[in-house]
Amino acid sequence: MDYKLTRDEPKRFTAAFNFLSTSKNAKHDDVKLEASFLTLGDLPIDAVEIAARTLSRESNSFMPDDGTWYETADNIAAETLVKHTENARYLTAPKIEEEEKSKTLTARKAFVKLYESFAKKSLPWTHNWKSSDVQVMTFHCSACSDSGWLNGECVTDNLCPSCRQKKQRMYSHGYVYRCRCWETNPLLEARRASAKLSYRRKTNTR
Repeated sequence: MDYKLTRDEPKRFTAAFNFLSTSKNAKHDDVKLEASFLTLGDLPIDAVEIAARTLSRESNSFMPDDGTWYETADNIAAETLVKHTENARYLTAPKIEEEEKSKTLTARKAFVKLYESFAKKSLPWTHNWKSSDVQVMTFHCSACSDSGWLNGECVTDNLCPSCRQKKQRMYSHGYVYRCRCWETNPLLEARRASAKLSYRRKTNTR
């Protein structure tokens, strides 16, 4: 999706507005156009255009109000964000998984060779150690395992945020803090996008 905002694309919005009003045989003027432009200005222009086409196919002859157009475009923008973040979530995982599988199989073969040399016997080809099936768990962030959080220990030379704010520490205790991948981890972005879409669907009801 084109993430240019509607307020930065007045010509494209005007074309979408004219298309929608024409499809409904609705009269409009510059005042209505300006009001709609201001209302929808903070949404991606692509979502606004798709929403206009969607609303034009509804079986009525009324020009939809700006609130309806906004809600439709808002839902489309949220759904598109979920799709994009879900795709990004899996972009690097397959490559990482294949690399880890290769390393694991190489290490396994070396171990079996060494074991057979010391044991003076060969393991059957059906033995688990000779299997080429490797299950690898991969993460975008190895530090937090894609949870977004890390465990810390509040001690004298490393106070937790709460103790730093209070400027005192009563005793050593554990605490959790956000991992540095919080804003950029594709999996966490996908979770936030899904939560946002769920919220939008609940609030944007017509």
